[in-house]
Amino acid sequence: MKHSFFSKTALLLLLWLFPSLIFAESVTYTVIKDDDLGTVVNGFGQKPENSYVYFENEFGDIFGNRYNQITKDKEAILELYGWEGCTINSITFNMCSNMASGGAQITVSADSVILFKQRAQFNAPEWYGEWVGHQNYIYVDITKTMSQSHVIKENEIISIIIEGTESSVYINSYTIDYDPGSNRTESPLGYVYEKIPKNGTLTEGDNVIIYYAGVAASDLVGGTNPFLSIYKVHSTANVFEPELMYFTAHKKNEHWQFVNQYGDTLSATGEKKMAWDNGVSTWNVTFVFEGAQITNTNANYGTIRYNTSTGDRFTTYTSTSMKLPYLYKRVRQNTPIEVVSLTLPENLSIPINKDTTILRPTILPVTATDQRVTWKSADENIATVRDGIIKPVSLGTTDIIVFSADRSLSDTCRVTVINSENAIEYVKTITGVYTREGKIIVEQTAPTDIAIFNTLGQLFRIKENVQFAEFNVPKGIYIIKIGTTATQVVVK
Repeated sequence: MKHSFFSKTALLLLLWLFPSLIFAESVTYTVIKDDDLGTVVNGFGQKPENSYVYFENEFGDIFGNRYNQITKDKEAILELYGWEGCTINSITFNMCSNMASGGAQITVSADSVILFKQRAQFNAPEWYGEWVGHQNYIYVDITKTMSQSHVIKENEIISIIIEGTESSVYINSYTIDYDPGSNRTESPLGYVYEKIPKNGTLTEGDNVIIYYAGVAASDLVGGTNPFLSIYKVHSTANVFEPELMYFTAHKKNEHWQFVNQYGDTLSATGEKKMAWDNGVSTWNVTFVFEGAQITNTNANYGTIRYNTSTGDRFTTYTSTSMKLPYLYKRVRQNTPIEVVSLTLPENLSIPINKDTTILRPTILPVTATDQRVTWKSADENIATVRDGIIKPVSLGTTDIIVFSADRSLSDTCRVTVINSENAIEYVKTITGVYTREGKIIVEQTAPTDIAIFNTLGQLFRIKENVQFAEFNVPKGIYIIKIGTTATQVVVK
């Protein structure tokens, strides 16, 4: 009993002294390339309920791997809406640089209140402290604690601005650690919506979107003839865009009302005149083969239809020449795709005179939602590790351990720091080694052993005592070892 009382007392004391231990939450927004929308962000973790984000990269080049590039004198901005009552503690930027001179200024503000501001080069001590090049697609974590504690006020917009100052930097993701205060939190992962078929039914409280041919109803726009604008939806199995109107269906007598996520009730004041909370807000709904007949209870106002002749829109028409939309009902929220495998090469040798070596884990499935990892060296007197970048310290052997974000999975690589006399010589090019049409081709003047490794140091192919060799390989980066000499090649 004494032990139980002591434990409870200690817990209460900890919670009183460190309330953030209870309330700390985290949400990560990853920058992705979208063929139609340019560059957008997808989130995972927990965000304040009903909050949403807006992302824009001023550079705006989405070709190749430049979609997340921030060039000198350009900026990328992530804006957070609906965070009132929250306090941001820190932000982790997962980034890399184009050159050793790459630099940026980070500014975090709540409207006019500056929460954090710093200008530095990527390899400066107050930034990351060393250069990590984009050429190898290695991103590293840069965590910045806010300079002041600020409870976000109602209608304050949080702006996170990265402005390029030297060469280019690349932003892969933002992880925001915050205290939600009294706010409820929710997952930012998308929802699955399914079409309500012919003769289908609505149920009180159903969450629906108005959808047709790849677009869904968005906000109300227009002057004398307001209408519901459209927003492109790539897949009704992953609906997450905040610009969409999500409606909750409520039964009123024998009719239906549709209330959006902001509490506005869909209404009409006449034909081709949609409204919020004005006019007639009750609707008759039936489901036919062509779609959903959503007809205002004032029959003179018409039925909601999709029109492209005067610009894409949803509005009420008495004419039947326009297409009926469909109602898609929310059936469930997407859940994170869990990491099931995390592996490193079993062994790795590093010359004592080599500055750094990059170790990459293989994460499966490749579509796993949270692919963040943490690192540990069993003996930092032999080698240190940070973000997978290993630095040899002295001769000897140590274990480098990688952990999944939730630490449920881990793997170990036995790293041996060797004398440089026994090391492989890495050179920029080797005569007679080249790539062509998805192949690595090696031509030497005398028979030799040829080995191909992936960037994790794992043996990929080997041919012994040959003068000529040809390897069919997938696109990627490879290390070619011929005797005691090695070089890197890129197969496109």
